Amino acid sequence: MSAIGGSKLRIHWLKVPHCWLKRSAVLTNTTITHNTNRDVFQGLFTCSCGFAYVLYDGEKNPYEIKAFHHRVKAKGKEWEREFDILVSKGMSVKDIAKITNISNGTVLRRIREGHNYVEIGKMKKKQELKEKIRIQENADKEEWLKILDKFPNYSRSELHDKNQSLYARLARYDNKWLELNLPNSQRGKSKTSEKINHERDLNLLKKAKSILNDWSLYEKQAGKIIKRTQFTLYTRIGMDMRLKEKYPISAKYISSFIESKGDYQIRLIDQCIENHFKDDEIKKYKILAISGLRKLEPKAEKHLEEIMQVSNKKF
Repeated sequence: MSAIGGSKLRIHWLKVPHCWLKRSAVLTNTTITHNTNRDVFQGLFTCSCGFAYVLYDGEKNPYEIKAFHHRVKAKGKEWEREFDILVSKGMSVKDIAKITNISNGTVLRRIREGHNYVEIGKMKKKQELKEKIRIQENADKEEWLKILDKFPNYSRSELHDKNQSLYARLARYDNKWLELNLPNSQRGKSKTSEKINHERDLNLLKKAKSILNDWSLYEKQAGKIIKRTQFTLYTRIGMDMRLKEKYPISAKYISSFIESKGDYQIRLIDQCIENHFKDDEIKKYKILAISGLRKLEPKAEKHLEEIMQVSNKKF
């Protein structure tokens, strides 16, 4: 039966290779996983001393595996402690290598860089690569901005053709930045459609002016003050808010009529005073109760105080 892939594993009797402590290994943990690169099951065997190694499906004896050191995943804390004892005794690199069955170079690296020298080396290379990419990215962005300055009227495709490799790198490193430094996409647009949209925009503008200029009449018919929000204005005009960019002239005109919460409260206060306090002293709590307001914005609060100071002098 295969040593890996089945439930009856018979590997625990083996002495762990390279375990220079010269004692029988006791497997304390075995993990079975699937190696997607090799498309084969593998087992991670961990000894009581912390030594851990990998065997693939079909392999039974680690002593028969060539270059077994590539299968070693961890030497273990006990191994590292005994290694440090050998170093502290002042033994030569050659003697330590012979006892531990590892190369002279590996012994030197462990002494110089610590037991995690492999992980430290990988991390260092990763940081160096990250810094190299950052420097390259900044240089590419500067070069791209120079191209934009030199060819301000070029389309996206024309800019792409000026330096295809530069465009590809920027798209890979920082596509959001590239999008912010590109002209608007013309995909799906034509001169005919632009002309139609422009004519439609002018018609919407005419309709918007007619409706918004008579907003007070609209409120009179409704019998109340109606807040001029973006949604209310677009709904009244019959224009889809999602098409603002398509009809920029109309959108700009409509946005000039949108009022803040404070401005809306001021209009409510003025209407309330006009209808209920022509000959009476103005009280703030009465204004709030009649108008349905709970808390005034600073702008509206100041407006009401100024009116009260002037109007209540005669009472």
